[in-house]
Amino acid sequence: MGNKKKLKLAAIIDGPGWNHTSWQHPDMPSDAGENIDFYVQQAKLAEDAKFESLFLIDVSHVGPGNIPHYLSMFEGVSIMSALAMVTKNIGLAFTASSSYTDPYNIARQALSLDKISRGRASLNAITSNPGGMVNFSRGHLSKADQYPMHIEFLEIIRNLWDTYEDDAFVRDKENGIFLNPHKMHLTNYRGKYFSVEGPLNISRSVQGRPVLYTAGSSPTFVDIATTYTDGAFIGGFSMEETKHTAMALRRSWMRNKETRTTLSSPLRKTRSWEERMLKRIRNIWSWLY
Repeated sequence: MGNKKKLKLAAIIDGPGWNHTSWQHPDMPSDAGENIDFYVQQAKLAEDAKFESLFLIDVSHVGPGNIPHYLSMFEGVSIMSALAMVTKNIGLAFTASSSYTDPYNIARQALSLDKISRGRASLNAITSNPGGMVNFSRGHLSKADQYPMHIEFLEIIRNLWDTYEDDAFVRDKENGIFLNPHKMHLTNYRGKYFSVEGPLNISRSVQGRPVLYTAGSSPTFVDIATTYTDGAFIGGFSMEETKHTAMALRRSWMRNKETRTTLSSPLRKTRSWEERMLKRIRNIWSWLY
C-alpha cells in the first residue's frame, strides 16, 4: 500500500468556468468572476477536500469570442491575497504574462502573496495573445518577441527573489541595525527587453523562492520549463497527447541536467536546485506511466 502512486490535485477557480454558458446556470452567480463570496466558497471547498493548490487563470486581453466572464473578472494577485486570509494550507497559484507585465512588479507581487499566505504562493508565468500587447505599450512587438522576452522575464524574477539571503534582515532594535548590507545582492540585468537593477524591496521567501511554473506544449516551452521553472502546467485533447508532452519534459530535463551550467542560487542552504526540480518532475509525471 505504501508504494501506491498518488495524484496531487489543483482546483481551477476561474469564476463560472472556462466556457460560454455556465454563468446562465440557475445555481451559478451570474457575476461569479467578480463575486468574492463565490471565490471564498470555492476555496474552502477545495481545501476541505484536501486539494494541494488553487490555480487561477488570468486574462488581460479582451477580444471577439471571449468567454463572457472574461469581460468582468478579478485580477489574480488581489483575489489570491483575499483567499489567503480565509484558507490555511492550500497553495495559491496565480497567472501572470511576461507579454504584458514587467518582471519587477510580478516578482514583488508574488513574494508579497507568499508573505501574506505564509509560504503558499506560486506563480504561473506565461506568454499571451500578442493582440493584448497594445494595452501595455508593447504594440511594436510581435509574436516572435514573446519567447525571448519570456526568458528574460524568468531570469530576472529568479534573480530578484534571490536579492536577500535568509538572514539579511537583522532588525536589531537595540543597536539600530535593520539590514546586513553584505547579504543584499543587486540584479544588474541588462537585456533586449528588460533592464532591472534591483534590489527587490521585500525579504526572502520562507520557501527560498515562491514556486515558479510555466504552461504550454511547444518544443520551446518544454526547453524553457526544464531550464527555468519548478514545474509545468500541460494539457492535451487526449491522454496520449498529454503523455507526449510529459515525456518531452522528462527528456529535456535529463538532457539539460547533463549539459547546462547550474542555475541554483549560492544563497541556498538546502540541496541543489537540480535535485529539487528532478524530484518534482518525477512526482508530478509519474502517475502518467
